[in-house]
Order: sequence, then C-alpha cells, then structure tokens
Amino acid sequence: MDEGTLLVYPELIQNGAVPYRDFETFYGPANPWLLAGVYSVFGNNVIVERRTGLFYRLLIMGAIFCLAQRRGTNVALACTLLSGLTLILTGVVAHAWMAAMVCALWYLWVLTRRELSSRGAFLAGMLGGLALLFRLDLGPALILATLPLFVAISWRQRWIVMGGAAVALAPLAGVAVVAGADQMLNNLFVYPVLRSNPGRHIPISSIEPFLLHLLWLHFAAVAVNVAAGLCGAWGSWGNRRKLVMLSVSLLSLGVTHQALQRLDVFHLLLAAFLSIGILPLAVSILTARVAATKKREGIAALACAAVVIVSVSALAPTFPPIIARAFADGARGNPSGAIFVEKNGRSFPVGDEITARALDEMLDQLEQHSEAGQRLFVGPADLRTTIYCDTFIYHLVPKLRPATYFLEMNPFSANRPDSRLADDVQSADWLVLNLAWNIPESFNRSGDQGSDAPNVVVRENFVLVGIYDTYGLFRRKS
Repeated sequence: MDEGTLLVYPELIQNGAVPYRDFETFYGPANPWLLAGVYSVFGNNVIVERRTGLFYRLLIMGAIFCLAQRRGTNVALACTLLSGLTLILTGVVAHAWMAAMVCALWYLWVLTRRELSSRGAFLAGMLGGLALLFRLDLGPALILATLPLFVAISWRQRWIVMGGAAVALAPLAGVAVVAGADQMLNNLFVYPVLRSNPGRHIPISSIEPFLLHLLWLHFAAVAVNVAAGLCGAWGSWGNRRKLVMLSVSLLSLGVTHQALQRLDVFHLLLAAFLSIGILPLAVSILTARVAATKKREGIAALACAAVVIVSVSALAPTFPPIIARAFADGARGNPSGAIFVEKNGRSFPVGDEITARALDEMLDQLEQHSEAGQRLFVGPADLRTTIYCDTFIYHLVPKLRPATYFLEMNPFSANRPDSRLADDVQSADWLVLNLAWNIPESFNRSGDQGSDAPNVVVRENFVLVGIYDTYGLFRRKS
C-alpha cells in the first residue's frame, strides 16, 4: 500500500488531482508533488521511484558527513558508515519521511555554517519549511533542534529564517483553499493523530525482545548524544558551530515519536539511524580532552562505530545477513527474491511466486474484460475493517480510473461512521478485494468494525468473476 501510493498519487496529481480533496493522505503534499515532477522527466515506474528513494538516503548520508566533518574526516566517515548501514535496512522506497529528514539535516548544516548571511538564513528557513511540507509531524523535532541555534543568531536572522520557512510552506495555504481547510486538517491531524492511531499502534508489550533492546539502544544513544551536545556547547552558546552536536542530538530525540507510534523494525530504524549514526561524533566530543589530538578523536570515533556494529549485530543477528545481501544485490544488479508483476509496461514487486501468478491471472482477466475509463475499486474483502489495501494495483491498470477517495485504507478513517466508502464502492465498475487484509493485528484495535453498508453494496450490485489466491475480482451486475 505505502509504495503503491508513491506511484499512484503523483500520477493523479499529473492529471490535476489535489491531495486531501481528491484522495486521502496523512502526509504533506511535497513528496507526491516532487515525484510527479520526477516521473514527468523519467517516467512513472517503480524503478524510478526507488532510485529517488536511494537519492534521498544518499543526501541524508551526505548531510551527516558534512555535519560531522567539522571534527575531522575520520569522525565524519564513522558517522556516515553507521548511518548508512542502518539506512540500508530501511530499503530504498521514496518515503516522505526520508525526504523530510534530508531537508531537516541540511537545514541544520546551513544554519551552523561559519558565516550566516541573509541569503543563507533564508535558505535555511526554506529547507526547514520544506521538511515540514514533506512531513508536518517533524515540526516539534525541528523546533527543538532549532532552539539552541536561535540563541546564537540575531533577531534579524531569526526573522529571515522564519520568512524562508513561511515561503516554503505557502503552498499549504493554496491547498487549503482548493481542498478545504477542514479536509486538510482531517488528513494531516485529526485522523492520523486522533482517530487512526489506535488501529496502527504497536505497544511495547507486544514487540520482540531484540526490538526492545534496539529501542533501549536508541534511547541510550540519544542520552549520550545530548550529553555530548551540552558538553560541547557549554560556555560557547554564542558560537553556532559549537552547537551542531546539541541541535542534531535534539533532532534525534524529537523524531523518537516515529518509532513509538508503531514499534516495528522499519519505524524504529527511521529514528535510530540518526541517533546511532551520530554516536561517533558524540564520542569525539566527550573524549576531546583525553584524546588531545584530532587524530586520536578520529580513532575513538572509529572505535565507537566498530563497537556499535558489533553490539547491533549481537542484539539483532538477522541484520548482518540483510546488509550483506543488499551489497551483493547491488554488486550484481539483480535483487535476490524480487518477483515482479508486469502489466501495461509497468511492474511492481510482490512477496512470492504464488501471489505473483494470482495477480498476473487476475489482471489479465481485468484487462481483457474492462473498458478504458471504467472505475476500479481496490480494498479488503470485508469492508467493515479497513486496515490495508493493494494500492499498487491502480498503478498496474492505468486505463481504469480509481473509484474511491480512499486509495489507501486506514482504520477508523475509511470505515468511519460518516464515511463515503459505500458510495465509492457503488460508483465502481470493477472491484478487487483481498481476503488477506481481513486479519486484524491482535495487539491493537485494528479489528474494530465499521458499517456493513459497503459490503451490502458489494453483495447487491456486483458478481464474482473469479478468485485468485486471496484476491477476488468482481464486476458490476448488468
């Protein structure tokens, strides 16, 4: 679903769709806008999307290198190594979070340069604003990271930074006018924060022991980083370059919510890549007086990186083989275990051969019997629970128009009491419903059911064409 939205939403935007008005998304509009531009140049396909995601990660590593390089190349290399190895485990999908972190880290780099001109302050503000345009929930972390730096700059520079941020965020006002302020508020705050979270949250009590150990490693790393930041800044609050460690460590503290809101490996690493990645920088600061020379600081930083790698390998022994396989796949250019479903000159990777064959057969039937311009609805088999759906299918059948506002399915949003879901199903010519997404997670409220009205629409207005593994293909009754 998540990667499917990165292919479907930008294409809808290319055709004039407006986020929040024409489709639901809980993230800022910058990522689909950017991807729409990328696809206009390089084509809309999953390889281009993933290359964009890889580029995001390279920019993150570049920012971490530049921020740490001020204490020496060895320190910077150690930080880049740790952050890079951690980022490998997040894959190369072009998630909005990665783009937001790119902007946030380069924002801190510009703001902590030796000379901060008016142009530099405005650029920093633009980068900070763009970070929020990608992911508005990065706001508290960015404010926390900015506070010590604002102490060290003049009021004029502060206003320029805030002016740059306002310019970057101005498109949100335009979206609010077109989509409606209430719709935008629902998409960016009400449903992701207040409504859907109980159906997505993974509590600490339900996670595997190795994940709990990694979470504690993240907290320990944050504590060390903040301590190092305070140590480096002590007595030098007016020197922005002395505040780099403190600002970056506060950013790593602020993004912890990304891990806590859904405690799986992926979301934990979205926060931990930064806290773990800057540990060598923290060690170089804390050992500065003992090490006496930059060279010894660098050795201490490299030793820290080695200790962290060994520790993480011990806590999560599955990680080293994943990293080794990623490097091997990159070397031979053929990802192991990748099974692509190809239709209409487009492709998408799926988990196994059984799913691939079922999808291939079903999409052949859909392609053969449908007409261009007809409407397609993709969702779970039981539309009372809307915890997931196969959004990528819309991408593979471009001749059909999406029939629903809910191109992604979120609990307590698509199936909320006043939902338009039943009307959307009613408007479709074809349905693809997946039985696999009717198994709720036992540790949260994802199994809570909404109205049965969408299921009634399916029973009364559609006929089953065929079952393909867990997928059911339905067409409207003639």
